[in-house]
Amino acid sequence: MAAGSDTSGTKEVNFADCDEIKPATDSTEGEYIFKLDTNPEQGSGPEGEKVLHWYARYTDTEPVSAARKKRYGILTLKNPIDIKDERFLTFQVYVDPGDSGGDLSLNNLYLELLDENDVQKGSLGTSGINGATYGSVEVKTGAWVTVKLDLNKMKAQDGFNGKVKTIRVGDNYSRHIYFRNFTFIPKAVPKTMTGFTTDQKEIPDYGSATSGQLQNAINAQYTSTKDNDTQLVDDDGRFVLEDGETVTFSDQFRRGSYISLKEDLNQNLYDTKWTVCENGQAVTSMKGDSESVTVTDTNKSLDKQEGSSPNDGRTEKIRPNDDQTGNSYTGNKPSADTIVFRSYKDPDETSSTLTKLKVKYVNTVKTGGLKIQKEGRSW
Repeated sequence: MAAGSDTSGTKEVNFADCDEIKPATDSTEGEYIFKLDTNPEQGSGPEGEKVLHWYARYTDTEPVSAARKKRYGILTLKNPIDIKDERFLTFQVYVDPGDSGGDLSLNNLYLELLDENDVQKGSLGTSGINGATYGSVEVKTGAWVTVKLDLNKMKAQDGFNGKVKTIRVGDNYSRHIYFRNFTFIPKAVPKTMTGFTTDQKEIPDYGSATSGQLQNAINAQYTSTKDNDTQLVDDDGRFVLEDGETVTFSDQFRRGSYISLKEDLNQNLYDTKWTVCENGQAVTSMKGDSESVTVTDTNKSLDKQEGSSPNDGRTEKIRPNDDQTGNSYTGNKPSADTIVFRSYKDPDETSSTLTKLKVKYVNTVKTGGLKIQKEGRSW
């Protein structure tokens, strides 16, 4: 965990502690289902795990969600969950690849939170959860898919008090959907900093010093130009960067550490270029070998380079007399694309200027052509 980051306050929904789990419409013939059932993907959870099973027999698309009130799966909690200080809601969904309802779509899947007075937040009207997700969700069948909702993006009716008593789920199509692991995740509490600089040993290494390998920067904290909340890198080492957004990591990486950054984007749809900047200027060359780094090409440009992973070609040297003491670094550059977290002009930091590195991504939509050809009939 990043030093000083407080992630206490995570609240999980325990199905065993719920007052009621039922479909909105009673059915003796299985037309509507919402109940605890066996995990459809055995081995993907604890032995004997029970998950929520939802089903509605008919399609509800003409007009969209006209019969939503009849299709709800309703989960009523014994004790309301106060989400005032929560930022995200994560849960997992599963659809069998052989299900006749077809592929799952976030436009048609809905999730609603109700307080004790039945005032609603999320999926208002006939909307689905698409637009409230945090980052992209790879929807697929035959596997549990994690969905992360940004509570700030979930619109609420006037008077919603933030104390969730009921969760309602459903879909506009007729298919068997399984749900599990509803978890509310709090806002990150940032580390309180004193003075102008941070001692290197106070900055987290995320396990890399011990392993000598690249490690996910789990719970590294950052701020965004989109809002004022401090956020955390997730357990897979990922964070979301939206169009026009800038995220800032302050005192989250040690000087001389390797940073491996890769944009996860559909390369069939976009052409991607990256630029590394130092103190606001694109890096078009770099100082040669120094006490800190070995440089393969001093004329290497890091400006508008194609690809999704920045690579500066530099290798951090072993320096047993400083902050590397006691770690497992062997002096070899990782095989992955990386940049060394040091200045390109002054890697040994002989000046008093603080180094600020920035990586910019530009994604351009690929364009193609459509050729329509008419041929004469052969007789």
